[in-house]
Amino acid sequence: MSPEADYVCRVFVSKAEFADLLGRRIEAVDYPNFKASVVDRRLHDLYAEFWRLHLRYQWAGAAAD
Repeated sequence: MSPEADYVCRVFVSKAEFADLLGRRIEAVDYPNFKASVVDRRLHDLYAEFWRLHLRYQWAGAAAD
């Protein structure tokens, strides 16, 4: 890993390939509740922190409006 990099690896893909991948992944969704579908506890905690940060961001934006 480079000290100048923000992630361990980086992927280069065309817009068309990425759009195709996203479309296939969306079509494969088969759960009614994303949060409940995450069984890995560490991953769930990571997502939960992300959700909390974004909720605070939304509240701050609403307060600024």
